[in-house]
Formats: sequence, C-alpha cells, structure tokens
Amino acid sequence: MGQPSSDAQLRFKAHVVQYVVFMYDETKPCSKMDFLRSLPFNIPFFGPQFLPPLYAVLGKCQTSTVKPELAYLKPVNVVHPFYYPMLAKCPESQSLDVKWDGWMGTGSCKVYGVK
Repeated sequence: MGQPSSDAQLRFKAHVVQYVVFMYDETKPCSKMDFLRSLPFNIPFFGPQFLPPLYAVLGKCQTSTVKPELAYLKPVNVVHPFYYPMLAKCPESQSLDVKWDGWMGTGSCKVYGVK
C-alpha cells in the first residue's frame, strides 16, 4: 500500500520528527539519577500538535514562489514521552523500564483519545 500523503506533507512530518528528537535529546536526563534538563531560553517550545505555517506567512517569508500544495498541509500530532510523560510507564506492571529509542516503523497513525 502506498503512502497516502503528498511530498509536502511528508516533508512537514519529517521536520516535525527532527524537532521532537532534538527537543527530547536536549531535555532527557544524562543518567537515571539525573533530573530532566531545562531548555535554553533561545529554543522555542512547540507541540504536541504542529500546525503548518499559514499560506500568507509563507508568502512573506520565502523568497521563491509559494507552491499551492503548502496550503493543504494537515496538522501533525506527536505522541511521544517528551509531551506525554505518563506514557513512559507500563500501564499493567507500572514499570518505568520502557524503551523509547525509536519511531513507529509503519509510518504515522491516528491514536484514539489523543487530541
């Protein structure tokens, strides 16, 4: 089955993933005994829902012509322990030994109950 998204939507999702990985790496503790690190003041905080830039804003910011397909980008909602720390605990055993070192291999999906 092919990817249902356009190239522009996939590119937007890829940029969102890069941002979330960067934020998670910047704030995660260095060891189990450390606390979460805080972000430097010059890094903006976005998410967990990422809205595409408005068409009018793109026209003002970019020097080249804005492609009409950018007006049809859909928002991306990221489910990651950076935004939902309660996911870092097993709901059955209450264990905190949960691995979060990767992304879902089958691509993006919709998660029931997360807005």
